[in-house]
Amino acid sequence: SRVYPEYAKNTLWWPNEHYAAPYKLVQLPDVQTAVLRRADHLLFAAATQFDTSTKRARGTNIDSVTLIITPHPDTILFPVRSRAVVGAAFVMRTDLPSRPTMVGIEFPALGDQQPAGRTRFGLTPPPTLATMTANDRAISDPVLLRVANSNNDPLVTNADSALDIMAPSATVTKGTPLGLYWETYGYALTDSVSIAVRVQRTTPGALHPTGFLRRLTADANTPVVVRWSETQTSRNARSVIDGAVPIIGRSLILNTAALAKGDYWLNISVESANHALVVSSKQIRVQ
Repeated sequence: SRVYPEYAKNTLWWPNEHYAAPYKLVQLPDVQTAVLRRADHLLFAAATQFDTSTKRARGTNIDSVTLIITPHPDTILFPVRSRAVVGAAFVMRTDLPSRPTMVGIEFPALGDQQPAGRTRFGLTPPPTLATMTANDRAISDPVLLRVANSNNDPLVTNADSALDIMAPSATVTKGTPLGLYWETYGYALTDSVSIAVRVQRTTPGALHPTGFLRRLTADANTPVVVRWSETQTSRNARSVIDGAVPIIGRSLILNTAALAKGDYWLNISVESANHALVVSSKQIRVQ
């Protein structure tokens, strides 16, 4: 099992600044995050896209972009450093233990004309698979993927391929295909399950759907739903990682042409005859 001695200290702390920056600092754009469960750790990824607000021209490199993990005020970990290109999607990945953490993405300034950039956010991840019992079932939050053409792009079914093409934010351009990847935990390929993917306006009650429609609709106030059933003979886009708790990865491409501009909940549900419904959600914006 993995050991993270840096995370063994008391977690009851209030975040504060690690340093006083002597140069101009810009807030980085939106970030999409993904957290996938594994036996004794979590896979974490963050995707974003740097723009000209960084005072760097489109297509130029930004060196020393650093992923920073801070579980305590006196502990700063730097698991990943990489190079980004202004105007292109950028993904950083690392392993994490299952505990509350502050995450940062930062890069340094280059003189007075090119400021430093930073974004920080708190993360309360799910438990690892080691904590699940034989009767437990769970689902990851959906990961939004970059899809150029819904007719030609193949569906990805494994975590590595999906994280490589994470969308840089949860904002979707109306009419463009929306790729999704998610994982279920505890279900076997031999289980018969019903799966539904639902996109609904962010109104009260939309987070945990109960009655799933079986058709697509252009009504802006009515959910858009894709629903199907799988059995052990199904050949859907999915991959399997065997283990004490099986992991099944699935993907889907949605057509967003029927969605009016606005904010939505994207909900994915999985249900089987012997287990209760499990639901994951992500808020998206159609522009």
